[in-house]
Amino acid sequence: MTNQIWIYYGKIENLVKEESSKQKRERTAGRLLLLNAIKKSNIQTIQNLEELEQSIEIGAHGKPYFKDKTRFPFFNISHSGDYAVCAVATCEIGIDIQKIQSYSPRLLRRILTKQELLQLEQSEETESFFCRLWSQKESYVKWSGQGITRELDTLEKNAWQESFSIEDYWVCVTAQSACEIECIKEAE
Repeated sequence: MTNQIWIYYGKIENLVKEESSKQKRERTAGRLLLLNAIKKSNIQTIQNLEELEQSIEIGAHGKPYFKDKTRFPFFNISHSGDYAVCAVATCEIGIDIQKIQSYSPRLLRRILTKQELLQLEQSEETESFFCRLWSQKESYVKWSGQGITRELDTLEKNAWQESFSIEDYWVCVTAQSACEIECIKEAE
């Protein structure tokens, strides 16, 4: 049986209007996407953000998970720029979204392997290429549960990954093995 991943995404400003700080809006947008995914799946009776928060715990390196792993799906959330994404799956996953934009050479050297730096130099669209690589690395460390606790410039990924673009963003989802993916847009 092939594992399934449902990716919910939307513009933060259309998902959340009442939160004051940018950080609160981003967090709430991701949680609302997760709540919508749970309601649509009919697997749980969680009805609001308060109930959702009570059902989630945070792992040692910051990865959220449901307390009751037998009744709930796996999930992961990310945000960048104007967008938030939430992946819900039948297996352990990581997801990341990165807005395509320029980055400092210092950041490039901290995140990319020597081989990736060479590939970047040869790329015609360096900003897009870098953001795709960055989303792959972050998705991987979120999937593994390590978070950004290790050096990304030496990271070797040994899992299945799927990258795709949404407007001027790269999204990457990571799982142990190939999955079927369905994308659901929640807010324009």
